[in-house]
Order: sequence, then C-alpha cells, then structure tokens
Amino acid sequence: INAEYMGNVVLVTTHMFRQMLISILYMLLILNLILFLGEDIFDVTDDRDLEGWDVRTGQQFTILFHSFYFMIIFGEIVGTKIKRWELNYFRAFFNNNIFIGVTIFTTILQFLMVELGGKVFKCSPLTITQHLSSIAFGFGIILANIIGKAIPSCFIRFVAKPFVDSRVSKAYEQMEESVLTFFRRSSLRRSSVNKSIVRRQSRRKEILGAESAQKKMSRANQSMNRSF
Repeated sequence: INAEYMGNVVLVTTHMFRQMLISILYMLLILNLILFLGEDIFDVTDDRDLEGWDVRTGQQFTILFHSFYFMIIFGEIVGTKIKRWELNYFRAFFNNNIFIGVTIFTTILQFLMVELGGKVFKCSPLTITQHLSSIAFGFGIILANIIGKAIPSCFIRFVAKPFVDSRVSKAYEQMEESVLTFFRRSSLRRSSVNKSIVRRQSRRKEILGAESAQKKMSRANQSMNRSF
C-alpha cells in the first residue's frame, strides 16, 4: 500500500454508507417505538417509570432487548450484500457453516437469557407472540434495506459527502460497474457460444441421421437386386 494513502483514504463507499444509514435509522425507529409505545402495542406495563426491576413488570425492556438482538443478527446478514443490485440477502448464506453455527449458538443463549435469566439479566419471560414480534422487528431491517436501495445514489453521495471520500467511492463504484459489465458480456458470449455449439450438434445429428438413412436405403436396394 502506498504510504501517502495510509491515513487519508476513507474506505467507506456509497454502498456501505447507504446500508449503514438505513440500518441505523430503522433500528432507532423500532427501538423508540418499543420504548415509548411498547406498553400499548404489547399490552404490558410501562417500564420507564418503574424504579426497580420486577419479573412481572419487566417485559417492555425485555422486548426491547430481544428485538435489538434480532436486528443485530439480521443486520449481519444484510452486511453480506452491500452492492445495490444484490437483493437476495440469503444467497449463499447456507454455505458458511461457521457463521450459521455461531448464529444458532448465540440465538439459543438469547432465548435462555430471556426465559431463564430472571433477576441476573433483568429479563422477563415473553409470550410466543412477543417472541415472534421481536423476530419480525429484526427481519424488518432486511426489508428496510431492500427498499432503501431504491434511493438514488446521487442523494446518498450528497448525504455522505462529509463522511465519504467521493473520489475513492466513485472510483470503487466504477470498478464495480466495469467488473459487472465484464461478467455480463462474458455470460452473453458464453450463452451465444453454447447456442452455436447446440446448433452445430443438432445439425451434425441431422447429417448423420440422413447419412444413416441413405446407407440403409442403399443396403435395402442392394438386397432387393440380389434377390432378383
């Protein structure tokens, strides 16, 4: 690496900034929604005015903690696809056994803390509906990022200008576009070559079939001539 770029180049591109901005805004929205309206949404006790924790009155903050965990987990999945045209966040997800194992292990620990943590972790047991709601809040970060990718890049560049080196980001995006164009052209060339090969093979089969039929006709004529 050139020494003059070591401390100056910002490695956050426009794609990265878009994803971070949308994820942060979504998490702030959901956490504040649960914090200030959670007692009405889930029909639980308002924990903001309580002086101490109690297993019967700690559900609101437990839902807050549970939802935050699942937003982090699904946010990690979102982080695997940062390009604007990558909309399938679960593509090749099951190829990484280590990541899947760690996610399952931490999720089991999360459920144990919520259901059995009690006074140690200040968590109250939740109902199935509350568990599913927390998971749905977490999964929503994927939907938010899919919708957010429709935001024009020029707007993201304008917002990210104080934080992102536009020259580096633009060069990086041009490199991505050139690589994508190269693979698209390569795919088209392979497709045209494959079609040409298929046509040649089918033509060859037709020629061989015609030659085989002609040989059979010739043999049949020879056998008839011999019989006469």
